Amino acid sequence: MRVMLTNFVALFLMLLLVAQTASLTVTNVVNTTKLTSEANGEYSFSVSGRNGSSWSTPVTLDSTDNVGADSSLAIDSNDNLHVTYLDQTNDNLEYMTYDGSSWSTPVSLDSTDYVGYSSSLAIDSNDNLHVTYLDQTNWNLEYMTYDGSSWSTPVSLDSTDDVAHQSSLAIDSNDNLHVTYFDETNDNLEYMTYDGSSWSTPITLDSTDDVGHQSSLAIDSNDNLHVTYFDETNQNLEYMTYDGSSWSTPVSLDNGVESSLAIDSNDNLHVTYYDYTYLDIEYMTYNGSSWSTPVSLDNDAFESSLAIDSNDNLHVTYRDWYNGNLEYMTYDGSSWSTTVSLDSTDSVGADPH
Repeated sequence: MRVMLTNFVALFLMLLLVAQTASLTVTNVVNTTKLTSEANGEYSFSVSGRNGSSWSTPVTLDSTDNVGADSSLAIDSNDNLHVTYLDQTNDNLEYMTYDGSSWSTPVSLDSTDYVGYSSSLAIDSNDNLHVTYLDQTNWNLEYMTYDGSSWSTPVSLDSTDDVAHQSSLAIDSNDNLHVTYFDETNDNLEYMTYDGSSWSTPITLDSTDDVGHQSSLAIDSNDNLHVTYFDETNQNLEYMTYDGSSWSTPVSLDNGVESSLAIDSNDNLHVTYYDYTYLDIEYMTYNGSSWSTPVSLDNDAFESSLAIDSNDNLHVTYRDWYNGNLEYMTYDGSSWSTTVSLDSTDSVGADPH
């Protein structure tokens, strides 16, 4: 999900080191937020900042347990940061926020069962928070919201089967919620929406094969929905769109997995993904009529996360196969930059979300 702020913030380019999940959120040309993972056994939750020229050293936010996995980050209208993540020691859904000067202490949002896996966080126009996640005890899709004063009790959105894996949550201009997720029992791509009063029944978008893994959902300026996902049967990167009345048939874009989808101010689509044939990070774009041919950004790389700033520059982070570094590239409208290593302290940057 893209988060784009219109005001120019004098903060930083954030790098959050967590236990498993990576998520990139770009605000403008210098302000980006990045969640990545550290895979050396140091299960802590850390942050470092960049002001456009240099990176700070990481600061640990949470090291109480094996924490930070399956994280999701969003930014509100006041440029405050909000992050949900998994406490894998206690199997809780955790939450922290940054008010511009300091981070809050961790808060357990849900500790009823083995919960908090694969969280996806989004913020509406009133700065209310919304999060979907997996209840691994009951294999349900769970939902919670924050109205500015308190968090709601968890609500099970889908409990029909083993569902809710790898959910992707997005919010349209009317503050309606939209979520895609993987139904592991039936190997389907599922979708639900919330119109402000009630959630819809789950809709199966694709059931042709073993499909729907690692979906990435984005919404354009006309509130049309766009989703990329993985067809594991055919090893293809798939794409579908909703025009307000019906979903399109799936389109195979390329051999690819682990996609990250973003939309620019002209409603052009951009997607990065891992091409398992060539073992590299690939990029494609859609101009409203056709998809471009894939472009290789970096060899021996995987697990990318893509975001777009207010000037429509692209920013992508990913993991280097060999040295375990977190890498970064940007596109200024004409060419891609050379690769920059953001973190090489340990094995970092794993598993985008």
